[in-house]
Amino acid sequence: MLCMRPVQCRGPPIFLLHRAFAKYLSLSKKVLPTTPEARIALHVARELCDTMANHFDNERARRSAFLQTTKPLFSQWSTGTPQGATAPARTNITISVDGSTMLLIEIKNGKEGDAYMQACRAYEITTEALKETNPNLLAYGAPTLIACLDGQSST
Repeated sequence: MLCMRPVQCRGPPIFLLHRAFAKYLSLSKKVLPTTPEARIALHVARELCDTMANHFDNERARRSAFLQTTKPLFSQWSTGTPQGATAPARTNITISVDGSTMLLIEIKNGKEGDAYMQACRAYEITTEALKETNPNLLAYGAPTLIACLDGQSST
């Protein structure tokens, strides 16, 4: 997809490329529910924008700030590293519900590696494990949110 980087790289609107993007656009314009969960999610989103744009000396500090900021949103979910993952293929944060991985987060603090590739490899490892642990979830495509945070360090 074109992300207007550089600026002259513009393509057709994303909602024309696939029906799923058009549906997402339609849903994104709807009024949010006024539930306690929605209020917490909006508060966390605002705090993430304020917090993650700050300078962090290292990856650990950025990860700690992320976890502290998202704590109200993910407090009832378990946080850890992917099961069966080896050191080069795990993500910084894995959030699970009832034993199923729902969110993989890889955080880099500048030029310390490729956050996207590491998160994708962790997803691959996670879905391979589903063949034995939860084939029903795998049958639905193993829906997992993958987030990559890449900040700048002072080096």
